[in-house]
Amino acid sequence: MNKMKKYVVLLAIAIVPLAFASCDDADWYDGDPWWYSYYGGGYSWNNDYYNNGGYYNGGGYENNGLTTLDEAQVLAGEWDGKVDYTNGITGEVSQFYANMTFVQNNSTAIKGTGTERDYDGNGNSQILRFSWYIDINNGDIHIRYTDSKNEFVMDYGSTNRGFWLNESSGTFGGYMMGTNNRDMVYIDLTRVTAGAKATRAGVANDSTATTMTATTG
Repeated sequence: MNKMKKYVVLLAIAIVPLAFASCDDADWYDGDPWWYSYYGGGYSWNNDYYNNGGYYNGGGYENNGLTTLDEAQVLAGEWDGKVDYTNGITGEVSQFYANMTFVQNNSTAIKGTGTERDYDGNGNSQILRFSWYIDINNGDIHIRYTDSKNEFVMDYGSTNRGFWLNESSGTFGGYMMGTNNRDMVYIDLTRVTAGAKATRAGVANDSTATTMTATTG
């Protein structure tokens, strides 16, 4: 497979937020993959909420006593690591690296903007921009890519395929499910630079460190 040719083509049509392809589709599903339930399933981007809300207002407590503002402040900053991107139509899995930076709109915002640099070991790279917000009602992280308009959700309430966001270990990972597309992304990132919450305690192993865990397996 001519990976560079495919890379250029994908950039030109901008249908997915990545472009480094493998040919690993041997385990593709006979029926619908598990994440198809998120496509058009009520998890889509809430534009009214993002434009008119998206700010911490004293509510939004998570089930471990932490707030969505805690979650946003830990999320803010730069992350880097591995990505597996599954094309929901063909089953093709692309494996590459990503550097993601989340920026809060202000210090009390649970929404913001971000940039993502995808890269591989062959010198291929691309820059993507996105918007994000945290649902104050359930802690879900919503991400919308600016150019492709592809939208994804990271499900805080999932018992098997959610996400983790750990202040102490500086790790962030889990599943991003397409809500207006059929793709699925798995990320496994580590902290590069910290946001406000992550630097507040000053000690990585502080007992008050925030851990948002949505996945058990």
